Amino acid sequence: MFWRPVTSWEASILGFTIISEESRGDYSKARCSFKLASLKASDIASQPLSNNTGSYTSLQQAIEWFQTCRMNHAHCRNTSLTDVPFKPTRLLFVQSDGENIQLRLHCSTKQLAAVPYMTLSHCWGGGSPLRLVKATLTAFQQKIDTKQLPTTFLQAAQMTKRLGCSYLWIDSLCIVQDDWDDWLREAARMGQVYKNSIGNIAATDGTDSSKGCFCIRDPRAIQPEPFDDIPDQSQYLVGGSDVFRHHILYTRGWVLQEVLLAPRVLHCCREQLYWHCDELRASEIFPNGMPASILEDYHPVTKYRSFSNELSLRWKLITYHPFTYWARLVQAYCGMSFTKTEDRAAAFSGIISLLRPHLGDYLAGLWKIFLPFELLWVAVKPSNRHKALKVPSWSWMSIDGPV
Repeated sequence: MFWRPVTSWEASILGFTIISEESRGDYSKARCSFKLASLKASDIASQPLSNNTGSYTSLQQAIEWFQTCRMNHAHCRNTSLTDVPFKPTRLLFVQSDGENIQLRLHCSTKQLAAVPYMTLSHCWGGGSPLRLVKATLTAFQQKIDTKQLPTTFLQAAQMTKRLGCSYLWIDSLCIVQDDWDDWLREAARMGQVYKNSIGNIAATDGTDSSKGCFCIRDPRAIQPEPFDDIPDQSQYLVGGSDVFRHHILYTRGWVLQEVLLAPRVLHCCREQLYWHCDELRASEIFPNGMPASILEDYHPVTKYRSFSNELSLRWKLITYHPFTYWARLVQAYCGMSFTKTEDRAAAFSGIISLLRPHLGDYLAGLWKIFLPFELLWVAVKPSNRHKALKVPSWSWMSIDGPV
């Protein structure tokens, strides 16, 4: 491993030792951080990592995760086996000629049967990515000029094809952006779109759609190294900057629903690819699963995916109080941002639909079963009331800000 003098400090975080380049302040904002973890050599990838998360070896690992999940994971949903197939209103039809991708828009009323499809989660950012509008609706059904596609969209289409799928759903290209009625209809179906997909590609660290899904990296910086001062050699220094980084994508309010409901997610992070389904949490460093000593919440939705899976599979055997999970879910959601205030309720509707069969009656952000506890919320900082949302003042949904 390469070393250089740093001003470092140590702190116990969830039982781990953190070594950081910064001597003061929040460890999550450190430029460089490591965790001291107990690992077996067999836990770690046997082949060295490439210098790009979009390399052939990285993408092959993603394909292996995807295929293994669909074929062998009994608890992971497989939309091709559903009794009532779901059809999105529109999907992008992806064709390839070698490395060249061709796209056109298919509409369910004309061309689209119930087919397996992927979804993309991304940040719009300050710019305006290629969009479907009324004026381009007919033209996009003939052909979408891939030269106009932002890098994130193009790479997501290429990844979709590599995974053996021919259809992709992207919000800005599958919802008519200048048609308010179309947006209202599609927003109501958004949860179903992600839930019934065969997987989600999350462009986790792209500030906008021009940044792409994949990144150049220094593999030496994330390769676990034995800690020589410990005799049994079971302790490794593991790079933690990807774990602790404030991922741009997970500041978006819509994405919590998107990643929570999708049956399997490929997280395209800055330093490596991560996999997440109901049976496996893995990374390129730990391709067969993250060991117990390193398995922690490496992004905001991990524990919520576990919760929804527990609810679906073994409600009576759940080991934690459901209200604890719900409260954390609300806290995470309230800390996220929305371009439009009126999106807040719609972006949560899919999660409510997932939990309603298990938790019962729901009204304006509160569950009847938890009502005495749910009324005990408080705003973390001074916040404004939502004028666009007609929500009672006793609900946390009535304010714009963290609770």
